[in-house]
Amino acid sequence: MSFEKTHNQFHKVYMHNVDNGKTDTIYLGYYTKRLAWQEFKKLRDSNEWTCIVFDDITKEEFDKRIKRYTP
Repeated sequence: MSFEKTHNQFHKVYMHNVDNGKTDTIYLGYYTKRLAWQEFKKLRDSNEWTCIVFDDITKEEFDKRIKRYTP
């Protein structure tokens, strides 16, 4: 099986903590479904965030966002 067929999960993740007003956004890309689920469980179980939203994005949206951080 090819890398593109298995590592096809792209997400924009919004996190917010109501108690201290902290907000953060991260991008996950080229993940398998299992890795994305594991990342969600880590965030959920950390008790740092009261709200976590995983938005599906396209590969093109992810690459456009990450391009400015890669050489």
